[in-house]
Formats: sequence, C-alpha cells, structure tokens
Amino acid sequence: MAASGYDATSEHATSTRLHFVRDGRAFGSDGRCIGHTDLHLSAAGRRACRLLAYAMPEMDVRLISSDLRRAQATAQLLSTAAISTEPRLREMHFGDWDGRSWAELDLET
Repeated sequence: MAASGYDATSEHATSTRLHFVRDGRAFGSDGRCIGHTDLHLSAAGRRACRLLAYAMPEMDVRLISSDLRRAQATAQLLSTAAISTEPRLREMHFGDWDGRSWAELDLET
C-alpha cells in the first residue's frame, strides 16, 4: 500500500543509486595489513580503476572518498567530478599492526 499522496509512477518520482567502490590495489600492500597506512596506488591498482571507469556508464555522480591517497586516486580515476573527502570512510585502524605483514603477525600470535 502506497503512502498517502505518493505515486511512484509520477514523473516527479526519483531514485538514488549508490555505488560503493573499494580503492585500487596499493603499492607495497601485498600480504600486508594496511588499514590507515597511506600508500599510493600501484600500477595494477590504476589499471583496475581505469577498467572500471571504462565499464561504468556516464552518469551524474557525487564522489565521497576517504582522505587516504589510494582512495583519492581511485576516485580521480573513476570520474572528473569533484571529490568530497570524509576521513571516517578510512579502512579499519589496525594500530601497531598497520603496515606489517600478515605472515609476521601470524608468528607473533
């Protein structure tokens, strides 16, 4: 049952579509815990972003990215739209583990 006065078929009805994109692979991230570590995109990460941008249809977008370099670069490669920065979108903070290899951490636990 539709809410009173609302007609989903109306020419005034609009919808919002959200696309969540994880940042591209970062330089030096293989096998590492890199939550807040601020790394640049690797060549493979840049290629993946360009492929995604090519596959995405042209649309009016609003980009919101974390303040990390890899996330900012990913957003820049996907669209020419302005990017809003939101630090709360950063990956999980791993504290003392950040930047260390998973293998090294396995040996400690």
